[in-house]
Amino acid sequence: MQITKTEIRRLYSNEEKTIHNSDCAVHGLYDDTRGVFQIETAWAAGPSNLTVDNATYYANGALKSIEASFGWGGATDVEVQLVLMEKKLNGGESYSDYGDFTDCGHYGRNFKFKSYEDIKAHDEATGAFGLIKSSTLQPYQGVRLIEVLNLDDTDIPLNENKYYYVYIWTLWGSLYYPDHLVCAISVQDGIVKYAPADGKGYNAYDENKLDAVTSETAYNVTVNPGKGMTRDENSGSESQPNLNKGMTPVVYTANPGYHFPEAYTVENVNGIMVRRDNATQITVYGTPSANATINLNAATEGNPPAENTAVKPTAKTGLKYDGKIRRRI
Repeated sequence: MQITKTEIRRLYSNEEKTIHNSDCAVHGLYDDTRGVFQIETAWAAGPSNLTVDNATYYANGALKSIEASFGWGGATDVEVQLVLMEKKLNGGESYSDYGDFTDCGHYGRNFKFKSYEDIKAHDEATGAFGLIKSSTLQPYQGVRLIEVLNLDDTDIPLNENKYYYVYIWTLWGSLYYPDHLVCAISVQDGIVKYAPADGKGYNAYDENKLDAVTSETAYNVTVNPGKGMTRDENSGSESQPNLNKGMTPVVYTANPGYHFPEAYTVENVNGIMVRRDNATQITVYGTPSANATINLNAATEGNPPAENTAVKPTAKTGLKYDGKIRRRI
């Protein structure tokens, strides 16, 4: 059946609505000024004006919570939930490709999930999502949604460089499905950054727009070097005040006649950590959860032992193997 422009104008008249095309919900906004129905625009069918901030951190340097705030365009008779995952869903790089998304996509059509517990059971059986946490399921009420993801201190450790993904999962009637990417989260050198959905598809974001997630409170970080090391002048300062995000990493190199042994460690202080890069270099990094003064243990005197040195095998005959292959004559 063909719907005329006049009929669409009468039905929608600049209001956000949902129409049904076959068995799929199509979200959109009728633009009365142009006489067109705009299907699957970023405004009309997903998050808009997204911010991720108000981060809090555990003393061990792990992310404790983040707050996502965004407008939501699309059906209003739905409940939505943020789900934090280790794995990126498939497809959806444009709005013409459903991929894993919407009730028309892979999961909406084939699995008939009804709740977060259903996808949790599926993930435990298949490892498809790498689920970490979910926010509270709440109804869309025509205003900005503010969702807080509360995490355990092992969910997103800041000493591991890695990507994570936050998706909106929608409960529409009795069908629960992934609806849209909210943001990608990057952990790099103890700093948490995010890139919001860019409006080009269900699963699209611009990695070049990664920005630091900030906390509500600013803290001071002081690094006190130990004996036998020198700060790399191209790295961060030993005194970094008023930080509401990750510190600039401070790099130290061992002085001549000193080294950092493989067992070199320094205890974390309020989210500030020390990483041994090799026998001659360490890096201080992290995001403070409170004011932090970290005292570095001294480097070890003496030249570093050789690391990862391969030893040539010796034949049982007593002849030394020289690396050359010889054929039997």
